[in-house]
Amino acid sequence: MKHIFGVLLMCLAFACQSDQKIHLDKINDLQLQLVDADLKTNLEVAQELVAEMENYVSKYPDSTTMPDYYMQLGDLYIHALQLPVKGLYFFQKVYNDFPNYEKAEIALFYQGFVLENYMGQQEQAKTVYESFLYKYPQHELSETVKLSIQNLGIPIEELVKQFEEKN
Repeated sequence: MKHIFGVLLMCLAFACQSDQKIHLDKINDLQLQLVDADLKTNLEVAQELVAEMENYVSKYPDSTTMPDYYMQLGDLYIHALQLPVKGLYFFQKVYNDFPNYEKAEIALFYQGFVLENYMGQQEQAKTVYESFLYKYPQHELSETVKLSIQNLGIPIEELVKQFEEKN
């Protein structure tokens, strides 16, 4: 009886691992198809990839790939699907749920960037940017963040004009 139970547990573990590998393989295949030869994002593939990744992260919440997939989901929602609120949600999730993740500070930066450039929420962007500078003053993006704060609310045309006048 103990042997049968052990064999059943091994089969169940193997079946779960196989299902997880199938999902991972599908995600990897979709990632390879996302951009075509002309470097354009395939919208249908982006939608399928988002659905597959969201299915994966809900099915395997303890996966070590979770923060990477959240970052990718944030990027896909913003750039491919043009849904910045959803993208912002995933960057917030990375920063809040995985504070020790190697790209947590980048997730915080992206929050400010999305708020500023995609949602037009200048004050909220400034708050996030200031938080970034407080927490990561030596980060390679800190100079970019300082410039972003300095230029908040200035239309891109005006920034281009100022740049041209200096050069």
